Amino acid sequence: MSISEVKKELKNNKGILWAYLSKKDCPVCGDFSDVINKIKPKHKKYLNVFEYKIDNDDGFKLFPHLVYPMSYFYIYGKQEFPFIRQGFVPADIIDNEILLFKRILDGEDMNEVFNQLDDEDMNELFNQ
Repeated sequence: MSISEVKKELKNNKGILWAYLSKKDCPVCGDFSDVINKIKPKHKKYLNVFEYKIDNDDGFKLFPHLVYPMSYFYIYGKQEFPFIRQGFVPADIIDNEILLFKRILDGEDMNEVFNQLDDEDMNELFNQ
């Protein structure tokens, strides 16, 4: 997928767009694709997922990321800057995050959604 195709995906996004970066020598990226394929059907009405393989992108050679896979969640009409999740995350954690993003997509205030989580929930979500 080219940068222009990524921009088109962002422009046409009407739900939750999950873009994730992967690379050939990433030891967990294949397993992460399995996680995505496991949970994607549950959210198919509002979730669009695409993989961006960075191996042939000169920009990423010049400015490499340290952690792969790297996930970016864009919620239609809610923020310009995406929610970012780095590294491998188990399916149940990602699934719960997508459900939080869906609440935001449906109109709930982002701060209220995340403020309702208790300390245990926050640790589970953000310390994986």
